[in-house]
Amino acid sequence: MLIEPLSANWMASRHVSIRIVNQEQFIKCYQMHPTNISDYSVHVGVFRAYVSPVVAMCGVFGNFFIILVFSREAPRTRFSIYAISLAVSNGITLITNTLFDDFLGRGLHYATNHQTFYKLDATSEFGCKFVEYLSNVMFFTTSYIIIVFSLDRLFTIRRPILCSSIRHKRWAVCACLLVFVMGFLSNIPLIFVQTLMVDMDSRTNFTCRMIEDHPVAKFTVTFEVICTYTIPFCLVLVLNALIGFRLWQLKHERKHLFPNDYKNDRMEMGRVTGHLALTTAFLLLYMPVVCMVLIRLNVTLIRLDRHSPHALRIIDLSRLFSSVKDIAYAVNFPLYLIFLRNFRHRFMLMFCPCRRSRRPNMSNQRNPRELTNPVPITYRAE
Repeated sequence: MLIEPLSANWMASRHVSIRIVNQEQFIKCYQMHPTNISDYSVHVGVFRAYVSPVVAMCGVFGNFFIILVFSREAPRTRFSIYAISLAVSNGITLITNTLFDDFLGRGLHYATNHQTFYKLDATSEFGCKFVEYLSNVMFFTTSYIIIVFSLDRLFTIRRPILCSSIRHKRWAVCACLLVFVMGFLSNIPLIFVQTLMVDMDSRTNFTCRMIEDHPVAKFTVTFEVICTYTIPFCLVLVLNALIGFRLWQLKHERKHLFPNDYKNDRMEMGRVTGHLALTTAFLLLYMPVVCMVLIRLNVTLIRLDRHSPHALRIIDLSRLFSSVKDIAYAVNFPLYLIFLRNFRHRFMLMFCPCRRSRRPNMSNQRNPRELTNPVPITYRAE
């Protein structure tokens, strides 16, 4: 067989169970399309080689700064709790998926002219299961934290007094913890269906792949496509529309969230606008990958030959959009800097102490709407 040099000794030393792909399938595959690449394979390689590492590094540092700034906020708000939880999930995703899997696994291989690569999920059975499981857990967690975040913003602009940002913080913590727990529990079936297989089409001779005839294989694929991607996308789209409509109502009626508190009103509107920008980026970057995973789900369920030209185009196109989607995990930090004035001030104060003396005293600012009939200020003689 083609895999004789890698069979007994390698499996004994690594203690892994390897499912051997039929040799006739390899021969047929190489006869039909020996290069085993699609029209989009080069695009995937270019993006993962030159864009993914930049996205990963900028995103990891950006999410670290988000955690650093919001963790020092006093008093703590629900917005900061959701922002920190989202930053944790995004940071882990960028490290495990964007950096390790996309860049080291494929991008580096393309950038070094097929000389160097490191596929963590193809080194061992544990690596295969761990990378797939953790990546899918974080995809799930990020999506549903954004949903909870959006619900919170919708309640805030509809019931600003009852849902003030400094209230109900325990509910926010519980909601984020529940999302993490649900993510870890709901993706447990992946541990059983993902395994390391011998695949002579792969540059490592091994690939981490799903056991197609496993009893829960179809459930796992369907759950990922529907519950991790499609449902969150649709819910965030609806919530964004409701938030946008409420903001239009406030502007049309010339109302304010806090009519008697200019500072709080401005701060809360900045949070709502920043969150709306964040979720809009999420929707724009997730839309192509949601469409492609639905198409790929159909290919998986009908068991189309994954080495056929049609299947390869779908797989590589979904890989490309999946890599582009990772930009959504790195845009939080610049969006917060643009839309959240207090976040911007706190960040600048951390890295530029000289600005401390020039920081405006927000607590002493008067509401401009209260100054239509200004009262002369008298000074007491010392």
